[in-house]
Amino acid sequence: KAILAYADMLESSRPADLTMVNNDEYQIRGQLEKGEGILVQMTYDKGFKATSKQGSLKIQKDPLGFMVLVPQNPGEYQITLKHGLVWSIWLGYLITIITLIVIMTQGFLYIRAKRSV
Repeated sequence: KAILAYADMLESSRPADLTMVNNDEYQIRGQLEKGEGILVQMTYDKGFKATSKQGSLKIQKDPLGFMVLVPQNPGEYQITLKHGLVWSIWLGYLITIITLIVIMTQGFLYIRAKRSV
């Protein structure tokens, strides 16, 4: 029954306009009343940030794993939704760089040891 109530809520809501700028950036425009949010039917990810000149927004995860943009105040919103790198990605890059440096150093030391023998 909960999924049917969720579907009814989605069908009775006003649509918002979504424009894809590129794979990591979207422009969303919509009119929001008090207590409303914008459901973005993309999987929730901590890397997404929502900004708007009209006010701050929170990104929440809905029960199906999609994103809901919740503004502080009602009104007409033009929202930029961007995906950036989270700390775990940066940590992966750092580990990769350190690993490459270690491998290259070990290779250099091995070659140098072979030449001196």
